[in-house]
Amino acid sequence: MESASSHRNRCDVHVIVDETHTEFHQQCLDSLKDEPINLHLIPGTPGHIGVGRYAGFSAGSAEFVSFVDDDDYIIPGIFQKCYDVLDRCPDACGVITKEQRLHEGTLYPPVEIPLDQGWVNMVKRMHHIVMVRREVVEPFIPRMKKWAFQSEDMLWSHLIASGHKFEILDEVGYIWRLHEKGAHKLMVPSEELKKELKKLYEGSLRPVAKGDA
Repeated sequence: MESASSHRNRCDVHVIVDETHTEFHQQCLDSLKDEPINLHLIPGTPGHIGVGRYAGFSAGSAEFVSFVDDDDYIIPGIFQKCYDVLDRCPDACGVITKEQRLHEGTLYPPVEIPLDQGWVNMVKRMHHIVMVRREVVEPFIPRMKKWAFQSEDMLWSHLIASGHKFEILDEVGYIWRLHEKGAHKLMVPSEELKKELKKLYEGSLRPVAKGDA
C-alpha cells in the first residue's frame, strides 16, 4: 500500500488511509491523480495519527513533503502553484494555501488567513495544503510518533519556533470535509500536547505582516 505513484516528482505527498470513512477515499485520490507529486498511501494506526504522519513524512526522498487527509480533497493544479512559490522564495521553509470547508454538501467561503494572529496560530488553526522543504522537516520527523493527535501542528510549531518562515499562497488549495467520523470530532489532544503547543506558540508569537506573504 505504501506507494501509489512512480517516484519522479518534486514532492512526496502522503495520505493516511483510515478504514472508518472509506466512502470519501475515491474523491481524495481522484483529486490527486494528475498532480505532479509522488503519492504514498500509508496504512492508518487506529487511535494514533502520529505514527502514520511519521511514516508518511519519512516516505520517499523528494525535495518537498506534504500530505492530504483521506476524507478531504485538493484543487487541481495547486501543487504546481506551490512549487512556483517556493522556487521564487528560496528562503521560505514552506508554503501555505487557503482552505474551504465542506459540510453536508455545502461548500463554505474560503477561510481568510489570520495575518494578525502570529505564524504558529495561523498555521495550526487551519486545514490546508502545506508544502515544506524536506531538509527542513527531517530533524523534526522522529518527534511525530510521540503525538497521537495533532502531530502535524506540533511539526509546524517547531519549525516556526526555530525561526523558519512560511510563504502564503492566496488561493484555495484544500477542501476540508467536516463530518461526524472526522478526527477533529473523535480525538482529543492530550494535556501534554496542549501545554507544549502553548509554549511553542508563546515563544514564537509575532504578527504576520502582509509583506511576509
